[in-house]
Amino acid sequence: MASHFLNGNDFEKDYKALVDSLLASKKIWRAVGRHLLDVARYADNKGYESDANRNIWQYRDWVIRSFNQDKPYDTFITEQIAGDLLAKPYGTSNL
Repeated sequence: MASHFLNGNDFEKDYKALVDSLLASKKIWRAVGRHLLDVARYADNKGYESDANRNIWQYRDWVIRSFNQDKPYDTFITEQIAGDLLAKPYGTSNL
């Protein structure tokens, strides 16, 4: 798709098609989720090579799934901060 954009004749149409294809890709949301997890200092281990793995991968997968589902920001933050206190959790928000 990127090569079509670079070699195309109609910049606006090709640019729009490129952006739409990137936003439709689940790979882009995995990358966006990874940045958010970096800010939250997420790690599968405690930082040492001899540490055992921790079973918190469900949180990582929930973040990526939330981006893939285009979850509204306010819902994402509410589930992030008080997810276990919600009276009626939203679908797959239970970790």
